[in-house]
Amino acid sequence: MCKTETTLKRLKLKLINYDTFLSRFYQRDGNATSEEYTTPVYVYRTLSNKAGFTPIPDVGYTVNYNYFAYSSDLSSTTDTMSVPDQFKHVVIDGALYHTYMFRDNSQQAAITKQKFEEGIDRMRTLLINRFTDVRDTRVGRLLAVPHGNL
Repeated sequence: MCKTETTLKRLKLKLINYDTFLSRFYQRDGNATSEEYTTPVYVYRTLSNKAGFTPIPDVGYTVNYNYFAYSSDLSSTTDTMSVPDQFKHVVIDGALYHTYMFRDNSQQAAITKQKFEEGIDRMRTLLINRFTDVRDTRVGRLLAVPHGNL
């Protein structure tokens, strides 16, 4: 007896922004019938912070993703920060800045504020800035658009 296994190819969805979805795919998806549903190619974030897929999926798919979550306020002595260990000094610099301002030590506050802002810039560069696409708004029409018309 021969057993046949069907393996689904792992697809990486292309990220588009909501404006791109509206301008290129919204009308097509809105007019699609159930026979036109197919494997999604693009993913976008909706205005309500949910994920949208286009073309409309024909079946249920499992999607794996990473996301950013806002942390809760620290309120107990046992609470821990979600800041990576290598950047805890930046939080301390920010607290020192406010302490120096409270104590009217403006010279030390200025020095600490500069250290704090440099640390925030380093954190932003290393942890947040991830450019997934670049859009040129000077171009009016694309010649070949997969899965849709302009």
